[in-house]
Amino acid sequence: MPGAPKNNRLFLPELGGGSFLDVGVYPYEFVTGLMRREPDRFDISVVRGVTGVDLTTSFNMIYDNGPIAACMSSIEVSMPSDGVICGSDGMIRHTHFYGCGTCTLYDGKGQELESFTDSEHEGFLYEIEHFASLYRNGETESSLIPHKDTIAFAARAEEILP
Repeated sequence: MPGAPKNNRLFLPELGGGSFLDVGVYPYEFVTGLMRREPDRFDISVVRGVTGVDLTTSFNMIYDNGPIAACMSSIEVSMPSDGVICGSDGMIRHTHFYGCGTCTLYDGKGQELESFTDSEHEGFLYEIEHFASLYRNGETESSLIPHKDTIAFAARAEEILP
């Protein structure tokens, strides 16, 4: 949110401001969704604004079996919104990973193997459709983001909040 007025809710701790609560949930859930569990270690570095909220948060999600996810969220500066998964045989780049975008598979030499672009441009549409389906069916918990995942993210946010 570079350029947002300083009285914007994002900068006010009493209104749940800060980068981690606003956009940090996306990389956090991206990683825990891929790994299907919480990290074994969670390391945080925070740049705070004058109101105490985290303007930029860098967090590493470390798994004992080897993977390390390096993530960032910011309401202070513009940043790329790509999710990149790197492995010994290549990588996957998902542009605008918290919405809709293009997902491209590369081999170990950086050559594109295949690519898919979502025809939808508004990523929240999928969240809205999922919520509406849960509501219509009288369900109180999502199988995609169960309550335990939300509670785990809230616990991490507690580590960051002023």
